[in-house]
Amino acid sequence: MPVPESNKACYAALYELETIVREFLLEELSRAYGSHWYRSRCDPGTLQRVERGMTGDRIARWPQGQLYHPVYYMNFSSYAALIETSAHWNDVFRNFFSRKDSITGLLRAIEPVRNKVAHNRVATEPELSTVANATTMLRECLGNAKCEALLARPARFWDINDALSRFERELTAALNALRTQTPILSEATDDLDSQWWFDELVMGDLYERLRHTLAMIEAYNNLPRSYGSAYTIEKWCADESFASAISSAISCIREYVRVLPKHGD
Repeated sequence: MPVPESNKACYAALYELETIVREFLLEELSRAYGSHWYRSRCDPGTLQRVERGMTGDRIARWPQGQLYHPVYYMNFSSYAALIETSAHWNDVFRNFFSRKDSITGLLRAIEPVRNKVAHNRVATEPELSTVANATTMLRECLGNAKCEALLARPARFWDINDALSRFERELTAALNALRTQTPILSEATDDLDSQWWFDELVMGDLYERLRHTLAMIEAYNNLPRSYGSAYTIEKWCADESFASAISSAISCIREYVRVLPKHGD
């Protein structure tokens, strides 16, 4: 049996609408609350669903090498909940929509159609019109240029390998810095800390190891460097097994990068 034309059209319209909503939430909530907003701005049930989904994909080593932001693991109903939260509405979304109930009501009206199409039940023309009208409203509120930019983003590739490789090179240079007891430069470190994927959800046990290494680097850099402090620095490095910790982090990064699928694999 051929796929009904109404379902094809409805799926395409839903893909457009949901991608715009997801990427809009990702962009604006990141701008307002930082790259790890999903940790503090989602309700516990939503965060648990995100954790289950991302843990499964992490164990599978990110199928096709494609990494998706936590917003892609949320239920559709979570989007309206994020928008209507008072703080989110006042800080972010009132700048785009005139009324809270208009946008949240629109999303909730779409959800039954989305679920119907996802379960391969035949979509009706009125349902297709509902989705199309919702997309039109979104485009009017956000602007066509912004919507087109949002639609292009799911195809982007989050290059974890490149960022981790730069951090590995920085750690290798750090071992040389220990010999002269000079502070450790941290350009790649600062960049790593700002990435949403620098999180246990994505990196598993490696995250805690690297977080510990970052804390040790900060402590090392804060050691006093004045005349006669060489012994104090040397003793601290020995007591903390600092060189061994850095070497271990380098080995773990290399192994993680080695087994992580490349984009398109």
